[in-house]
Amino acid sequence: MPYIKLAKTIWNQPFVALWDVTECVSLWFNSRNWNRILLGFLPFVIPVTVLAVLIVLGKKGSKPELAKDYLAVVSTTRETPIDNNAGGQAFSKMLYRRAYQLDPNNPAARYNIATRLVDAGELGQARKVMKGMNPDDEQKIRRQISSWWIARFKQDFVADSWETALRSLQEAMDIDPLNRQVGAEIVRMGLSNQRTEIRSDLREEVSLASKRERNSAALVMLGHLSAREGNFDEAISFLESARESSPGSAFILSNLAMALTRNSSKDDPRALNQIKTAIKFDSNDPELYRKQGRILVWMENHKEAIVSYRKSLELDPSQSTARKELIDTYRVLGKLEEAEAEQKKLDLPAE
Repeated sequence: MPYIKLAKTIWNQPFVALWDVTECVSLWFNSRNWNRILLGFLPFVIPVTVLAVLIVLGKKGSKPELAKDYLAVVSTTRETPIDNNAGGQAFSKMLYRRAYQLDPNNPAARYNIATRLVDAGELGQARKVMKGMNPDDEQKIRRQISSWWIARFKQDFVADSWETALRSLQEAMDIDPLNRQVGAEIVRMGLSNQRTEIRSDLREEVSLASKRERNSAALVMLGHLSAREGNFDEAISFLESARESSPGSAFILSNLAMALTRNSSKDDPRALNQIKTAIKFDSNDPELYRKQGRILVWMENHKEAIVSYRKSLELDPSQSTARKELIDTYRVLGKLEEAEAEQKKLDLPAE
């Protein structure tokens, strides 16, 4: 039963547990929702009764052991209705925080409290807890913080608060340069402003943001707007400035690479160098290999382009655009059987 593990924690640290339970119960009652009150309060009737006896005993335990007990309680609350309402979630966060305070070196305690802090919008605290994590857990928390900022961007964008929206995107890019969703939102922001007068207003707002804060998200947006207007010199200039502000962004590097193909000679290695650097930053992004394939086709290096396209499809076999470009490349080389085989995978009639 979940009560056994909960009682064990209460036994080890009864005074702290009494405070936690009291605070949690008050959260349920403050919600003024009787369904939540019943689901949240009743599971604690038995533990609180046991607590009254255990307080007298005042048994103590070592801090690492207590931290494990708190984590065990959180895992068992998921077997009950406790964690399915606001009060229960607040209780879980409280237990994670307590476990982290007792044993900051416990990876599970550190990761879980960081996650709950991000959910609560306490990003500064989450960043502090994030320091010292193992690299995989730290990257997961970075991605969660970045996603939090993207959600904020969407709210600001709908409200036409472009200045705040761009700042949110920059925060998302700074904490996690490899979050591909940041690039997708930048493109969406540009494409949603089709009318000339709206694009003019957006350009003015983005220009102010880029000058005021050296906002790389704003600079990329300016690059997109310039490219859509056919001004590739200006687009390249903006994207190079964005690269200097956020040198670890594969999205910026790949966009710069594609812009360079529109404004330089085929023997110019800059576009290929940029896309190769982007792949070094994010070697699991199929879109980067597809773009490398396009650049190699532009350079008339079709054999190497095929290698890039196949790598892209290896990472994501559903990429119809990469497969179509691979088919075209096979046909340029006269490899009609290979082209036909790929055509069948697309489930399209052969030309």
